[in-house]
Amino acid sequence: MRFEAGKLDASSVKLTLSGVGLAVNDARCAAAEGKLVCQIGTVKAGAGYVLPARGVLVVEAEYSRPDGPTVYRLATD
Repeated sequence: MRFEAGKLDASSVKLTLSGVGLAVNDARCAAAEGKLVCQIGTVKAGAGYVLPARGVLVVEAEYSRPDGPTVYRLATD
């Protein structure tokens, strides 16, 4: 799974993963209510963050920009 910051910094990035047989390789992720929640922190403008994961069906990304918070949901296949 890859998160791209875009043209502005994305701060307080939190990725919530749901699916079947979820597994990730990142100490910033923890199980919560049958999902995996990853507290990534800040991703600088123009940069990306790659989370090695398997079993992911839906990803919800929550983050803040200078103009306010954003929630984005992505369904995978």
